[in-house]
Amino acid sequence: MSNNEETIKALKKCINIEESVIDIYARHIGSSLFLSGFNEKDQADIDNMLKTLKDESEYHKSLYDELLERIEHGYIY
Repeated sequence: MSNNEETIKALKKCINIEESVIDIYARHIGSSLFLSGFNEKDQADIDNMLKTLKDESEYHKSLYDELLERIEHGYIY
């Protein structure tokens, strides 16, 4: 397997991981906090942290997608 093929395989794995965690964060924002028993401030803090994690995962995925496209189209060797 060539370096590009290995890199493409690794990037696709990274993309799948980011997609799965984005889904997890999205499902847990708000819904899991409702019955958590945390006070409103703690719930808001946790909600903000989950949203930040989701946003960062979406950004990571976009970087991986862009890099994958560049490699597949021969822009990066």
